[in-house]
Order: sequence, then C-alpha cells, then structure tokens
Amino acid sequence: MKKFIFVDEPALGLDTKDNPSGLLNYHQTLDFCSSLYTDKEGALNGFIKNIVIDKSLNLNDLIEDTDKANADFVSPLFYNHMANDWSDIIKTIDIPSLVFSGKKSFFNWKLVKKVSEELQNSEFELFENVGHMLFFEEADHFNKSVTEFIEK
Repeated sequence: MKKFIFVDEPALGLDTKDNPSGLLNYHQTLDFCSSLYTDKEGALNGFIKNIVIDKSLNLNDLIEDTDKANADFVSPLFYNHMANDWSDIIKTIDIPSLVFSGKKSFFNWKLVKKVSEELQNSEFELFENVGHMLFFEEADHFNKSVTEFIEK
C-alpha cells in the first residue's frame, strides 16, 4: 500500500467523557449491534437517514446497497469500529495519508483532525456543509480530492 485515506473516522468511535466523539456510548453501541441482527433493514435505514445532512438527496440506492450487508459481518464490524481505540496503530502509519471529516458529522471533527495530526505524513480536509456521508453528499468534491491526492 502506498497511500491511505481516512474518511471521517476518529481513533475511537465510542462517546466517552475522555473521547467526546458525538456518536454512541458503549451501551448504545451494543444495542445498535443487536438491532442489526433483529431488524437490520430498519436499523441501517434509520442510521443512514439520520446521518445524511442534505435530506433532499435520494437515498434509495445507498439504502438498497447497504441492506445487502450480512448482519453476521456488519454487527461485529460496527462494534470493532466503535469499541477499539486505534491510536497506537495510527501513529505507526508512515505512508502519505489523507484524512477527511465533515463539520456537521455526528463524529466530533476535531477528533478526526487529531488522527491527521498523529499520522506521520498526512493532510486534513474539512468539508464545511456535510457530515459523515461527505463522499455521498459532495461526491464530486470528494472524488476530486481523492484523485488529486492519489496522483501526487
């Protein structure tokens, strides 16, 4: 791997006193993971609809594709994503990295920026008017930034 791109991800996703991520605490994370087994479609649809800032966007394709995910894969993935603190690993990444965040994300963008600061060789780009789904809501801007980064 020659380059790495982070899209709106803090080192630790859980919302704690010491890590005000803005999303779910530990018990809420467990509840959401359980709901992926009992009502995957409802849980994912609600999650997607709540994290998209521009409510006028057509989400049908995004939701349809997301619904194809296997709960036995998605639930543990979400749990690991939220509950593991990747700070020690992030500090070891020495390849050029691009870190994105949306200022209106449910994740505290300052924690995402901290990831950029902990990487040895990184750039940070903040999207002002969108949140976690910045790659969907501002696809042209996102794709242009990724292309320019890869082509450097």
